Amino acid sequence: MILPDYTIQELKAKSGLSMEPVKDYDVLALCIFDVTKRRIGATTLKRLFGRFEDDRATSAFTLNTIAMYLGYDSWDAYLSVSMRSEEDYSDESIYVAQLQDGQEIRVTYLNRVVHFIVAIHNGVKVLQVLTAENSSLHPGDQLHVNRLKVGEILEAPTLIRSGRMGNYRTKGKLQSVELI
Repeated sequence: MILPDYTIQELKAKSGLSMEPVKDYDVLALCIFDVTKRRIGATTLKRLFGRFEDDRATSAFTLNTIAMYLGYDSWDAYLSVSMRSEEDYSDESIYVAQLQDGQEIRVTYLNRVVHFIVAIHNGVKVLQVLTAENSSLHPGDQLHVNRLKVGEILEAPTLIRSGRMGNYRTKGKLQSVELI
């Protein structure tokens, strides 16, 4: 399970961490322990932030601990307050998990144009590159992306190319995101 983007943003805001350097996960684990007196490992946090793919289910203990760190009694209590319906969530983001398999998307940033198709990799929806102009991405690359939003960077904690794994992050902000 990867945490919802709004939960990730709340964790970053509360902790004051960017979660860019790997050591931030160790620091966040300590922050969570300081507030809740409950331990969550840095590796578990990396998984929940989507830094690597893992099909393990997230325990109720872990989710409840995250909710407690954010000031709620339980994960269910957190969701009842924090989760927004599709109609209420008007941040103009496109969430990959909500797209249909086979849906095509074109994004532009800087002088680059990338055409993706939504595909399934190990049961998770990913963006697979169909074509890429002026980009280091290659046709066939699969990016694990939570969301796309104009004005933000495209960030994939996991990129799979020819069986190898890495990550990907645009240097510029998305100028357009078009569902085709």
